[in-house]
Amino acid sequence: MDSSGLKEDIFYSSSWMQEILEISNIGLWLLEINKNNTDVRLYADDKMLELLGLQKSLSLEDNYKHFAQGVLAEDLEIVQKYIEQMLTTKRLVEVQYRWKHPWWGTIFIRCSGKLYKEDDNAYYIRGYHQNASDVEVLRQANIEKSRQLIEVVRKRDYYDELFQSVLCGIVQYRPQADGSIVFQNANMEAIRIFGYEKEEFWKRKSWRIEDLAAPEDCDRVYQSMNAILLGKGKQSFEYRALRADGTYCWIIGSGEYIKNIDGERVIQSVFLDIDNRKQMELLNQELLEQDKGTQELLRQVLEGTKIFHFYYYPQKRLEVMPVRTSKYFNCSMEYRNIPESFVEDFVSGESKADCYAMYEAIHNGAKTASSTFCDKNKQCWVRVTMTVMSWDDQQQPTFVIGIIEDISEQKGMELEKIELQSIYNFTIEHDYDAVCICDLNSGDYVMRFAGYCAHYGLPLRGSINEQLPVFIKEFVCEEDCEHLKSWSIDSLLKCLEQEEAVMLYFRSSAKDGYRYKEVKLSYFGKLKERLLLTMRDIHERTMQEEANKQIISDAYQLALQANQAKSEFFSKMSHDIRTPMNAIMGLAALAAHCDDKDHVDDYLKKIVTSGKHMLELLNEVLDMSKIESGKTELNSEAFLLKEKVEEALDIIKPAVEEKRHQLIVETEALKNITVLGDALRLQQILLNLLSNAVKYTPDEGVVKLTVTVKPLPHDLAVFDFIVEDNGIGMEQSFIERIFEPFIRAEDSRVSKIQGTGLGMTISLNLAKLMNGSIDVESCVGKGSKITASVCLKVQRQNGVAVEYEQPAGDNENAADIDYSGKRVLVVEDNAINLEIALEFLKLLGLTCESAGDGAEALEKFLAAPEGYYDLIFMDIQMPTMNGYEAARAIRAASRSDAVRIPIIAITANAFSEDVKMALAAGMNAHIAKPFELRLLKKIIRQWLK
Repeated sequence: MDSSGLKEDIFYSSSWMQEILEISNIGLWLLEINKNNTDVRLYADDKMLELLGLQKSLSLEDNYKHFAQGVLAEDLEIVQKYIEQMLTTKRLVEVQYRWKHPWWGTIFIRCSGKLYKEDDNAYYIRGYHQNASDVEVLRQANIEKSRQLIEVVRKRDYYDELFQSVLCGIVQYRPQADGSIVFQNANMEAIRIFGYEKEEFWKRKSWRIEDLAAPEDCDRVYQSMNAILLGKGKQSFEYRALRADGTYCWIIGSGEYIKNIDGERVIQSVFLDIDNRKQMELLNQELLEQDKGTQELLRQVLEGTKIFHFYYYPQKRLEVMPVRTSKYFNCSMEYRNIPESFVEDFVSGESKADCYAMYEAIHNGAKTASSTFCDKNKQCWVRVTMTVMSWDDQQQPTFVIGIIEDISEQKGMELEKIELQSIYNFTIEHDYDAVCICDLNSGDYVMRFAGYCAHYGLPLRGSINEQLPVFIKEFVCEEDCEHLKSWSIDSLLKCLEQEEAVMLYFRSSAKDGYRYKEVKLSYFGKLKERLLLTMRDIHERTMQEEANKQIISDAYQLALQANQAKSEFFSKMSHDIRTPMNAIMGLAALAAHCDDKDHVDDYLKKIVTSGKHMLELLNEVLDMSKIESGKTELNSEAFLLKEKVEEALDIIKPAVEEKRHQLIVETEALKNITVLGDALRLQQILLNLLSNAVKYTPDEGVVKLTVTVKPLPHDLAVFDFIVEDNGIGMEQSFIERIFEPFIRAEDSRVSKIQGTGLGMTISLNLAKLMNGSIDVESCVGKGSKITASVCLKVQRQNGVAVEYEQPAGDNENAADIDYSGKRVLVVEDNAINLEIALEFLKLLGLTCESAGDGAEALEKFLAAPEGYYDLIFMDIQMPTMNGYEAARAIRAASRSDAVRIPIIAITANAFSEDVKMALAAGMNAHIAKPFELRLLKKIIRQWLK
C-alpha cells in the first residue's frame, strides 16, 4: 500500500473516526437557526442523544429545548455568547459549561462548533459535544494538591519565622547513646543566651550538658532530661547556663518530647533569660536581710515612745502597717487602693482633705510630706510624716517610709488653750457678767468680766480661799450673804459628784441695784481638776417669772372657781335630775296602787311634767357640750316667724296660767313674714327667756313679750325679742356673770327653782351664731328686761316679703283624719319604745307592723306587695343593720313604691347633724325621742294626706 493510501486509511477512515468519538464520549450535532424567528432546531447523532439523556430523538425543536433546559442557569449566558461568537466570527469556537444530565446529574461539557453554511432562511452550525467530567475532576484534584503544597510551604515558612521571632529560647535536640546531644534546631534567642554567633553555634555538631550548664547545676539538668526520656512528661527547670565566654546566665523553662515539623520525635526546651531578675532577687534578698536588721533597730529605738512607722509602695498603691503600729491604732495591717482605703478607715471626716493632700504631694514629686489629723479609731490626734526612699527610672516614687506620732497630749493642750479662750469670748459676748476658771490643785483662779461690769476691786487672778469672802462682800446683798457663805468648795464638789452643774442664785449688792444673778459651776475638762464658773444677770427673767407665777396663780384660782362651779353644777344637776326622777317613780308607784281615776290622771299629768323637765335638763347639758366643742351648727329653712313665736307662747302658757301671771304679747310687726333660719334654735332662745321670766316672777306678776323688726340691706332684718317682767330682779354682780356656764344667783327665793345655770349661756351662743346678741337690764325688786337680737334673711319676690304658706295637712286644729286602711311599719329594737310607738299609732287608727332591726325591715318591705306599706318609722341605732343603711337599701330597691314611701326617723339622736344624716340617707323627716303625741299627729297628718 502506498503512502497516500495508508494516510487515507489512518486519518480519513469513517470507522476509525467513529471509534475515536465513541471512546472520547463525543457526540456530533448541527443547529439550524431560523433568521425570521427565534426557532432553533437540533440534529444529533446517537452519541449526542446519549449525552443528552435521550433514548431516541425528539422533534428537532424539542431536541433543542431539551438541551437548553439542561444548561445551568449560572452558565446560560456563557452558552449564548458562544453561539453569538460562532455566527459573528465564522470561526471554530470552544466553550466549557455545566449541564444537568437526567441520569448522571450535573456533568462538565466541552463543546466546540463553527458556522457551517448560511442561506436566506437560516444559519447552520455544526460541532461536537464532549462529556469532560473526568478531566475536570482530575484538574480540580491537581489544583487542590497544588494548594496544599503551597500551604505546607507557607506553614513551614511561618513556623520558621515564628520559631526565630519569639522572645524565648527554643532548642530541639536528640540525646545520643554516649550521653551527648545533637541540636536539630535552635532559634536566634537560644543561640544568644548561650553566647554564640549563629555560624559558630551550628559549626559544632555534638554537645554535652557540661558545655551548656554551670558545674553546680549539671546534675539537675541531667535529671530533668532523663525524666523526659523515661516518659514522665514535661519537666520544668531553672539553672545557670554556661555561656561561650565562660560567664553564667540564669534561665527558666521547660522541656518535653514533641514531633517537629518533619514528624520526627525530638526533645524541645523552651526557656527565658531571667539573669537580670535573678540577680535582682539575690540583691533584694540581701537587702531584705539588711532591712530586717534596720526594722529591728527602728523597733528598738521607737519602743517605749508614741512614735510608730509604716511602709508605702506608691506604684502598687499598697500600705503596710507593722504589728506594733496596727495594734496601737487598732487599724488594719495592710491597705490597698491607697490613699482612699486608708483615709476612709483611719481619718476622721474633718481631716480627710489634709490627709489626701499629703499623699498627692508625694505622688507629685515631693520628697517629704506631712499631715495632722484625728484618728477616728482610737480618737487621738496624730502627725504623719512620709519620706520617699527610692524612685524608678522616671523619677516616680517606689518606696516610702511613714512615721506616725501620737500628739494627743500636745494637741490637747493646744485645744484646751483655744477652748478656754473660746469660753471666755463666748461667755463675755453672750450677756454673761463674768467667767472664772478655778484650779483645784493650786487653789488659784483666773477671772474675766464683761466690759459693762465693774469688778469692785476684785483681783482678776488670785487665791480662791482668800478672795471668796471679798467676792461675797462686794457682789452680794446683805440678805443673801449668809446663804452663800454656807457653801464651801468641798460642799460644791460633793454636789458635782451627783450633778453635772451646780446653780446658785442671789441678789447683787446695793451699788448694783439689787439685781438677780445666777452662778453656774461645772467641771472644766475630763480630769476634773478645774472648775468653770459663769455669772450672768437674770433680773428681767426673774421678774418675768414672778409675773408669770402671779398669772398662773390667778389662773389657778379661776380654775378652782370653775371646778367649784362645775362641782356645784353637778351637785345641783344630781338634785335636779333626781327630783323629777323621784317624782316619776313615786307617782308611777302611786298610780299602780290607786283605783281613783281622777287621782291616776293627776299622777300621770305630773309624771309627764317631770319627764319634760328631765328632757329639758338633758337637752341643755348636751347643747352646752356641743357649744364648748365648737360643733354647733344651724339649719337653714323657710318658716313663718310669727307662727314659731306663737308656738313658743303655747308651750309657756301652762306655766303662766299655773302662776296666774298676766301675759302681754305685741307681735304685730311680724305680720306673715317668712324668714330663712333655724326655727328650733330660735324657739329655744325665746323659750329660755320666757321661762326665766315666768319662773323668777312671783305669782300674779306680769310678763311681756315684744317683737320689733329693723330692715337691713340685702333682704336682711334684725329681729328684737324683748322679754320684760316685774319679778325679783338681779344684782349687778350676777348680771356680769349671767352668761358664764353653771352660774345661778345666790338667792334663797330662787334656790328651789329648777334649772341648770346653762340656759343663758346657750341662748347667747345661739344668738351669736345668728349674728345677734343678748342684752340684760335688771333691778333688784323691780324686775328685768332682756333683749335677744338675731339677724335673719327675709324671703322676697319682686321686692315684696313672701307670706308663709302653711302646708296642707299641717293645721293642728283641722278635724281628725280617718287613717283606717293605712298601714305603718315601725322599726325599733327596744321593746318598750316599740310598745309606746305602736300604742300611739293605734290611738290614731293606724294598722301597725313592726321589725326589730333594719335588716328585718328591708326583708318585710321587699316581701310585701307594692303599696302595702303607707309609712315607715325608722329607728337609727340598731343591730345587724342600722336605720341609715336600711333607708338607703329601701330607696335603692327596684320597685315603684321604694322611692315614694315616706320614711320618718324616730330616734334619740337629736342633734342637727343627726337630722342632716337622716335626710342624706333618704328619709323624709326626723322626730327626736322622747316625742309627744301632738308632734306625732302633725308628722302623720303631713305625710299621710
